[in-house]
Amino acid sequence: MIIDRFEGEYVVVETDEGMININRSFIPSGAKEGDCIICENGRYSIDKENTLNLSNAVREKLSRLLKGEND
Repeated sequence: MIIDRFEGEYVVVETDEGMININRSFIPSGAKEGDCIICENGRYSIDKENTLNLSNAVREKLSRLLKGEND
């Protein structure tokens, strides 16, 4: 799951099935847009490894697009 945005007391999260709202109180206080989160045993945490991998992939793709390269 990826944090898309914060709206009031909710965090809008992108999942494989679509967008869902999660009460902000359930999300770690340091979470930000673009962070990958996981839910284990009813508790949400930031998946730092997947967040870093996703960030790097997006950065690389943007770099290729700006250079005019194709996938």
